[in-house]
Amino acid sequence: FALARGLGDVYKRQEYIIQFVENYGGIAYTNQKQKEYAKKAIESLNTYEDSDVKEALINFVEFVISRTK
Repeated sequence: FALARGLGDVYKRQEYIIQFVENYGGIAYTNQKQKEYAKKAIESLNTYEDSDVKEALINFVEFVISRTK
């Protein structure tokens, strides 16, 4: 019983932290930064000739920034 009550407290704190981060623009800032770094990563690959490996790396970067969970 005490463990279940303790988990409720954890979930409340987790929700508070998520709300705090959202309210102060943390999520938007992080999304902006991930797009900037993704662009830099893809641009750095442009120094290499086209290949299956290069294409896979670009696809991986695009996958990472487009996923929602």
